[in-house]
Formats: sequence, C-alpha cells, structure tokens
Amino acid sequence: MPKPTKADAEMFLKIWDMSRSDEDLKKAMWWLREEPAVKSYEEFKRKYPVGSEGYRNFITVGSFFEMVGVLVYYGVLNEDLIFDMYSLMWNKAEPIVKGVQKEMGRELFENYEWLVKKKTEWSKKRPPKFPEEK
Repeated sequence: MPKPTKADAEMFLKIWDMSRSDEDLKKAMWWLREEPAVKSYEEFKRKYPVGSEGYRNFITVGSFFEMVGVLVYYGVLNEDLIFDMYSLMWNKAEPIVKGVQKEMGRELFENYEWLVKKKTEWSKKRPPKFPEEK
C-alpha cells in the first residue's frame, strides 16, 4: 500500500470524528470492549436476543468495521492508518460474526472479517514500535 496521502488523512479523520461523536457508536464500542466475551453465537443470542441493547451494540460495531473494511478493500482508505489506530476486537466478535454468517448468509460482515485477516498480515510485517523489555 502506498504511503498515506492528505486525502487519506482527511478520510481517516472523518471516520475518527464519527467514532468519537456518534453516541451510539461510542457506547457500542465501549460495550464490546468491556463486555465479557461469549464463547458461541448461541450464547450471544441467549444473552442478547434480537432487539436487545447488546444485540444493537454488536450490530453497530460490526457495521462500523464492515464500512471501514469496504473502504480499505476498494483502496479508498489507506490501511496503514486504520490498522495503526484501531483494535478490531475480533477476539470478541468472531464467534458472533461466524454465527451470523452461518445463520443469515456469508456476505454479512464479510468486509469486517476481511479487514481482520488483512490486519493480521499487516501486523506480521511491522514490528512493535516499542518492543517489550525483557
């Protein structure tokens, strides 16, 4: 991926602003970060049925990362900016995303999943800025 441009930075800052000013998105991000992980989609559905606040929170976060994934996939947004800034919280989202895809169709959250795989590859190529001291 080429070095980020001024246009990339402007788009990135719009996304950042959205994630900081949209109260529903902010609340949903904190919810996923703080909520204990579920082990399966079935557990998620029992704990957070359709229409519940938890269900809406997950859909909000998943949709945000789905949108970011689309922008990165099509080269509209530089991946370095996103991957250097955002934790994608896949450890908590994966069982839910996989369950949603199995139940409702593989295309749901496919760009979120793609984004996670791309970030994994990206991370392997970039050493930590401040390696842990031994």
